[in-house]
Amino acid sequence: MIQVDDLSHQVVTGDEQLHILSDINLQINDGETVAITGSSGSGKTTLLGMLAGLDVPSTGNIRIDSQCISAMTEDQRAEFRAAQVGFVFQSFHLLAGLSALDNVMLPLELAGVDNARGEAEAFLEQVGLGHRLRHHPTQLSGGEQQRVAIARAFASRPKYLFADEPTGNLDAATGEKIIELLFALNQSSQATLVMVTHEERLAALCQRHLVIERGRLSDVGGGRDKNHGQTTSGV
Repeated sequence: MIQVDDLSHQVVTGDEQLHILSDINLQINDGETVAITGSSGSGKTTLLGMLAGLDVPSTGNIRIDSQCISAMTEDQRAEFRAAQVGFVFQSFHLLAGLSALDNVMLPLELAGVDNARGEAEAFLEQVGLGHRLRHHPTQLSGGEQQRVAIARAFASRPKYLFADEPTGNLDAATGEKIIELLFALNQSSQATLVMVTHEERLAALCQRHLVIERGRLSDVGGGRDKNHGQTTSGV
């Protein structure tokens, strides 16, 4: 479970203090799918990064499975992410000098996973790239690069998966395929999925829909139950 209590975040720009996030309180249960929407600059990507342990708030606490990640050192958060977290970036964040296979293998090897190559090959096969293992990012389309990024995120079998605009750099048809893939893998793994998106249609596929504006969060509920297709209410 993810528990956020009284989270706020400020940054100083020149002589001005900007309030990016204010008084965020949130609970996300294990296995939930949650969408966060909001206008550009609303703070949604900042919040996602903090939930994933990529950054820490100015005040407040973030607990995941009763561990206060906001109180961890940078090294401790990195170790926690390696064990528990997968992250899909809008801009893919693949290493240009590595093949698709090596991009997926690298975090597995760093985590000491047995048979990292076999695991990476299996996940690339799942996302339909079994024939592109040796291709580098520059040899892949945007949709294929995002598939590699998704395979990399799921290959470590994380309990928590975070996605930042996973279809933001893709055309509509490719984005639709990526959405189907993301939810299919999520359902098979039973991971908690939290995503930032500007697409209301994508948000509606999640069990909960949160909206953030001017750094403040509201829960509009009303997503779709991914297993039963019934409307659920936010808590």
